[in-house]
Amino acid sequence: MVLLFAYLALAVTALAQSDGNVTIMVVDREGVALPFMAGEASGLHGGTDISSHFNGLRGTHIPYGTYFVNLLRTPLNSLSKPIETRIDVKQPDTLFIVIAPRIPLPPFSIGDSQLPANYEIRGQVQSFVGTESEPMWIRLVPTLRTDPILDVEVNSSGEFHIYRVLLGRYVALVIRGGKIIDTQEVTFDLSPTGVQRIILKLSNHSPSFGLRAEDIPK
Repeated sequence: MVLLFAYLALAVTALAQSDGNVTIMVVDREGVALPFMAGEASGLHGGTDISSHFNGLRGTHIPYGTYFVNLLRTPLNSLSKPIETRIDVKQPDTLFIVIAPRIPLPPFSIGDSQLPANYEIRGQVQSFVGTESEPMWIRLVPTLRTDPILDVEVNSSGEFHIYRVLLGRYVALVIRGGKIIDTQEVTFDLSPTGVQRIILKLSNHSPSFGLRAEDIPK
């Protein structure tokens, strides 16, 4: 019964809330923050103007609803085109991550056929224990890019090889026997020689997973 009343109290509070705060972060495709500010901002179909609610990329007391915001690169100049982004304000505080338009890559990096003939990413897991019966493999998850997840096998010597183009930041999940035994961030760049080398040094501490948010008494 106490839980029911607590739930109803929260529901009433949520219904009473009519405006929220918004923070916008503009980053490049590698996750680096870029200097932007909010310009014109208004509701759909020329609705309420909320430009005055923003200071930089922080908006406060914005009535619940859907809006379009023009993001302007700073310092302002005629060469930078604004980025139009849509925000939905439906809760007290909301964070929006906006990825700036991609800068075209050099021609030699587009398509495997145009890469150097010896293109390869060579990796090594340290300290590697090869006596375990369960196989080890690595799942590479792009941090911000929309590229697909890549799974790579680790051989009996702790080595792995990648023959496809990877650019930017990835989270490397080191997996053995169906369990994640380590996580690391890896950044890939284009190598002029066509060969990159990375080393994943395993931590002595197991990563913490399965955490649950705890109720905090009011």
